[in-house]
Amino acid sequence: MAKGHLCRGVITRGNILHSDSQFMGTGYADAYKNEQHVSVFRVDEKERGTPFIQVASPVVVYVSTLKDDCVRKMFARMTDSDGTYTAISPFRALGNAPSAIVGPDFDPHAMKASCQRSRKLRLDNLGMFEKSEADADDQTKAKIAHYKKGLLHVIARLDEKERKLDRMIETGQIPYGSTFL
Repeated sequence: MAKGHLCRGVITRGNILHSDSQFMGTGYADAYKNEQHVSVFRVDEKERGTPFIQVASPVVVYVSTLKDDCVRKMFARMTDSDGTYTAISPFRALGNAPSAIVGPDFDPHAMKASCQRSRKLRLDNLGMFEKSEADADDQTKAKIAHYKKGLLHVIARLDEKERKLDRMIETGQIPYGSTFL
């Protein structure tokens, strides 16, 4: 709170009264009450408390009705949805990194090296989760499984990007004026 923000398992709208050392209000109470029921990306109907920060539907509706296109775009970049619920998710952004505008100075060899570094970092992350999973209880293992699944999708996306770069390198055909995501 000293840094000016607080994030629980649910982002919602509501009133919060706060001082430097305490806070209360319907916004906080709703977020606190609902965090144990976070269901976004759940594997089955019984799963509750998935390891994501769920965005309450009033916030999703609020953002979708804003006239500021930039806010809607940034919200879309930071979130993902399972069709019912929305949550903050790092995986789309991790899958898009690295990215570049394909201009005259675009170097597919350098971009490939960046993709390989990013892939190595994601594999390292995956290894840390697998190491933690060995001694974890069932609930923690279920939460780790969500992150591992997301990281595997990111790694697959990076592999796809690397194949595109290999084709550029092999053929010399570089799509100048496009965006490499």
